[in-house]
Amino acid sequence: MNSSARQFTPLFRLRARRCSTHVLLLAVLFLLAGGVAHAQGAHVAMILSREGRIHLEAQRGFEERLAQASDAQVRLSVIKLDNSGALPRSYVDGQDYTLAVAVGARATEAALRENDFAPVLSLLVPEVTIERLTESNPDVGVGTSLDNFSAIYLDQPSDRLFSVIGKIIPEARRIGVVLGTRGLPRLFELKPVARAHGFKLNVAVIHDPEDAAAQITDLVAESDVILAVYDPVIMNNRTARWLLYTAFQQRKPVIGFSQAFVRAGALASIYSTPEMIGRQGAELLLDMIKGRGWQGGKRYYPRQFTIEFNRRLARSLRFHIPSVETLKKYYKGYVHD
Repeated sequence: MNSSARQFTPLFRLRARRCSTHVLLLAVLFLLAGGVAHAQGAHVAMILSREGRIHLEAQRGFEERLAQASDAQVRLSVIKLDNSGALPRSYVDGQDYTLAVAVGARATEAALRENDFAPVLSLLVPEVTIERLTESNPDVGVGTSLDNFSAIYLDQPSDRLFSVIGKIIPEARRIGVVLGTRGLPRLFELKPVARAHGFKLNVAVIHDPEDAAAQITDLVAESDVILAVYDPVIMNNRTARWLLYTAFQQRKPVIGFSQAFVRAGALASIYSTPEMIGRQGAELLLDMIKGRGWQGGKRYYPRQFTIEFNRRLARSLRFHIPSVETLKKYYKGYVHD
């Protein structure tokens, strides 16, 4: 090899290294610029229906999840509704919010009615209530057009409910459900999912809560297990007590939708805590900040959930129920004690 060839090789390598270094520097600068944009963060208004325990738990879950995201800068302003249930003037005047997080039905209704400059994410509201609120507020402002309104339901997805029932009570074949007229749209979702899990769905549609007792008694007699579905009109304290009493008399298990339900006499409840839903809401915000886009117009079911048992009742009814550890094998990462 001649001398010119020997000199060419290292010169080429040097230029290649310089070129690679320049490309690397440009890439780093690009990433840093993107990081700065993301680090600018967001100003979030958290609107509380009231300072109740569940609302504050959702707020805590939201804040704790944000605190874990060291690369996100979020300024959180907690807004309380005034005595009339309206947004205060301090909120309306501060129109620089990236997102309004409405916690509870009253806050969601106020955000739909009065907010017209920020996307809205609703937390802790059942599906049937969300549908009622969006139907009754067709002329919402630009900020909360239904394309810019999202919600994480309080309810559990139907597939999860029937899957867990199959694990808890594998011998069950007939599942009874009590619904009011507002809950009828969900019936069209429940039936095919129940069928896919091998269940026959018995349904009692209650038009008047005052006449619910006879229908509930017949439903319990015709079912192996009762699935209590949230309904703000039908599933009141009186109806719930009668359902639990009748089921106990006939030695039929009830699967509830809240911690209060299982403590009142249901065999088990499948529910998501306010803190879990608050954390999920914060994760949607973090996606928004990191440039993954605002998923406006979407409805979400809770990702995390807990299963709570009334083991004393299980012993009384002679039901063998699996441990939470066993259920975690089926729902890894999603079942919480």
